[in-house]
Formats: sequence, structure tokens, C-alpha cells
Amino acid sequence: MTPQREQPAAAANGRVPARLSGRARQRREHGRLAAFSSLLLVVQATGFVLMMARSAPQFPLAQVACAVCALALNAAIVALAVRNRHWHGLDATGTGAVAGRRTGVAVHDEVTGLLNARSFIEAGARLLDSSRGRGKSLAVMVLSLAGPPNGGANGPPATGSGAIPAFPTVAPLLAAALPAGALVARLNDQSFAAAIIFDGGHPLPVDRVAERVLALVAGQLKTSQGEQGAFAKIGLAGSDRVSGGIAALLESASTAAEAVISSGAPQFLWHSAAMAAQTQTRQAIDSGLRPALGRHEILPYFEQQIALATGQLVGLEVLARWAHPTRGLLAPHEFIAAAEQNGTIGDLSLLVMRQAFVAARDWDKALTLSVNLSPVQMQDPWIAQKIVMLLAETGFAPNRLEIEITEAALFADLAMAQSIAVSMKNHGIAIALDDFGTGFSALAHLRAVPFDRIKADRSFVTEMQHNAQSAELVRALIGLGENLRLPVTAVGIETAEIEERLRSFGCVAGQGHLYGRPANAANTRRLIAERGLLRHNATPVSGDARLAG
Repeated sequence: MTPQREQPAAAANGRVPARLSGRARQRREHGRLAAFSSLLLVVQATGFVLMMARSAPQFPLAQVACAVCALALNAAIVALAVRNRHWHGLDATGTGAVAGRRTGVAVHDEVTGLLNARSFIEAGARLLDSSRGRGKSLAVMVLSLAGPPNGGANGPPATGSGAIPAFPTVAPLLAAALPAGALVARLNDQSFAAAIIFDGGHPLPVDRVAERVLALVAGQLKTSQGEQGAFAKIGLAGSDRVSGGIAALLESASTAAEAVISSGAPQFLWHSAAMAAQTQTRQAIDSGLRPALGRHEILPYFEQQIALATGQLVGLEVLARWAHPTRGLLAPHEFIAAAEQNGTIGDLSLLVMRQAFVAARDWDKALTLSVNLSPVQMQDPWIAQKIVMLLAETGFAPNRLEIEITEAALFADLAMAQSIAVSMKNHGIAIALDDFGTGFSALAHLRAVPFDRIKADRSFVTEMQHNAQSAELVRALIGLGENLRLPVTAVGIETAEIEERLRSFGCVAGQGHLYGRPANAANTRRLIAERGLLRHNATPVSGDARLAG
């Protein structure tokens, strides 16, 4: 294979020739035909004029003038055809100043002046071919702006250009930090892409570019947003590690950027085979969720809630598990995020609740069920009505249900959360604030929403034995609950020492592995029967028994 010539510096700005489209080729052929036809007419007219010039007495002056005009007209047609052919060629290839004027809006992002996503793919494909022809590799970098730093899974979502208003100021910094000849583009409001040629197997220069970009961008974001603003993370993918074209490199770099821990510290990661496997697993989970709902593979599991003062069972929290046909039993963290993203979380939650309500109908009336609602569900203004209808259909008493709302839901839309909570309270459903202490709620939130209970976050409870600050924080949360007359349930009790300390703090209830791991409906029913908490005169489960576990 003959090595290709190195692309000029203009290639970095998306001005390298593009492949002609079918329409462009058609225009080019039409231009050639018009030019050829006009040239024939010129030749004929020229011959006629010369003939008249040699035999001037035989032709009137008017005829000579007409012939000269015909010659001039045909010459103009030829010039126009050649000009149009040149214009269309520029328009189709995207080269030259004229092309820049005609296609600049389509090629470049209007806000930043960088390449847009489509142009990046086109120019990146040519740069990838060029790098291979020179025996080098191409690194694709995806810079993702995220925030706020402590958001993560529980933080408020950042969506739209309003979430990160600093991105126009980030663009020039990114372009300045890249080496000469690199491509740079804005993909959307929260991400940019760059392509850099490097020596395969020696990524250190690319690492230094990533570090330089992160340092510059992080400084700009801090200046624009303050300590609670956005932060930057970078994913990298190299053609020496990732097979396929520029689209595959871009997707791999985006995957690597998503894998960067959202801690707020500037970080970058190269795409790896492990990430590829995780991506395949995530895609399989995502595509398999909806069929799993139809096959009732998503089941309720129950975790015991114990009164710390008496040791009695007072309730159970409902947790979702996926009985996957090939992967075994999947925990919530393996599929709930996918359900939130693909829009199945609402159906999934209602399916699990239906099964749990049916299973618990003949349990002792003093036993309550706690169900956690996703922040995504809290954006559904009809969620309260859906739950009330489900209670009526299954015959489960509303006063035995406690809905848990996370702090992230309050942060995202306090007014919506307040409306939903009030609606459920009006039907007798209790409301608990879950994950309390993770840093988003304020006392104003506790006053605005009619909570019946506070749940201390697992991360603080499990660290009580080894972290004095965590223990003091839990003590403060319990004291706050007492002052607000809200009972506190501690989540994540794993040892008797933690249980005793929580009891001394005044904690009302607790749950965790100390009391047993979450169990399916059948095993939970046996546990309840052993404790004498099964109502034998209650309405039998009958036809819905298959849903109970």
C-alpha cells in the first residue's frame, strides 16, 4: 500500500476534501457536459466568423455583427459552465474559501466555531486513514463536563445547556491545548471530542495532552461555576487498541469517559477490553429488561426492619431482584440504572409492588412494607394515583405502606415531590426520607414535605465502628429526628456493636445483614409464620400465588 501524503494543517479544522455525494457527482457531470457543449458552439461560431471575415463582401454587416455576438455569448456560456463546475466541486468537497462560506454552518458548531459531530466523523475518518498510512495510530479524546462534583447516582441531574453554561469558554481552551494538526469538535452541550495522531503503543504524549486539557478546563470551570460547579473528565481510545473506524473510537472514548469516577477530581481513562465487556453486559441488560418484565423475572425480595428497643419485626423493605435466565440473580445496582435510562423503571417498580402487596396481604396488619421510589418516578405527576390504584386492586391497606423518597428527588424538583407526597399522605400512605445525610437536603425540605420517618444512610452506619465522624453524624441525625418528632431507621446494621450504639443514640429501628439478608417471598412467608405473624383467617393469595416468589 502506498503511503498517503500527510494532510495539511487545514485538515485539523475540517477543511480536508470530503468524498463526493451522489448529487455532487451528478452536478459535476452536468457541469462537464455543459462546458463541452458550449465549447463546441464556440468552435462553430468562431469558424463561421472567420469564414465571413475572408468573404466580407458577400455578407451584410448585420450578419457579421450577429456572428460576433453569438461568439461572445458562447464564450460567456463556457466561462459560466467552468465557474459553476468549480463552484460545485468546492461545495461538494468542502475545500477553499468559497466552500467555507457556503457550508460553514453545516460544518462548524455555531456557538464555539469548532467542528460539529458530523464533520468530526468525516474528517476523523480521513485523519485515521492518514495515520495508518504513516504507520501511526489515532487517539480519540472525549471531554465530558459533569456536575455538580458530588452528584453521582444520587445527585441532581445535569441536563441542557443551562446545566453547564461555561462550555463556550471551554472551547478555546481545549483547542489551544491540543497539538498542531489535531481535530477538535463540540459534540453537545456537555462534551467535546478531539483526534490526535500518535505513535501506537506509546500513549504518554496523549496522556500529557489530556492532563493539560483537564488542568485548563478545570480552572475555567472553577472560575465560572465556583466550588459547586461542573468538573471535567476525559475518556481516550486509540486505534492501536480499538478495532473499527472513527465511530468505534468515538464510542469507546465516550464509554471510557463514563467510567471515570464522578468524584470531582480531574481524571482520564483509556478504553480497555474490560470496559468493552462491561459495555456489552450493559447493553444486554438494557435490551433484556422489557422482556423480563413480561416474563415476571423481576421479583420482590424483603429485608427485615427491627425495632431496636424490643427486637421485634415491625416491617420489611421491598427490594427488586432480577431472576435472569442465564446470569442468575441480579442485584438492583446491576439493572436499576438501566431501567431509569430506558424508561422501564415505572413498570418495573409497579410490577414489584404488585407482587409484594399480594404476598403480604395475609401478614399481620402491624407489619408494614417500605418501597423506594426512583427519582425518575418522582417526575411522574400520576405516580401517587398509580400506587393508590394498585393498592385497591391487590387489597393491600394503604396504612401498611411506606414510600421512601430519596434526597435526590427533593433536589431535582421539590414542588413535584411535595405534591406527590401530599397526595399519597391523603390516602393514608406514610412517607420516609431515604439516604438522609448524603448532603443534598436542607431543613427547609424536611418542613416542606410531610415526612413520617427519616432513614440514616447506609454509608454512615456501616462506618460507625471505624470512623468517629460517621458515628457523630449518625448521632446528630438521630437527634434531629427526635427534635422534629420523626423516628429514625438506621440502614446497614451489620454487627451487634453497631446495633447497641444506635440503641444508645435513641435510634428507633434498624435493618441490615445482622438480622438476615433479603429473602424472596416464599422464604419471608416462612419467617413470618415462624414468628406467629401470619393471619390464617385472611383472604388467601389464590391465583396470584405464583407472583409471591
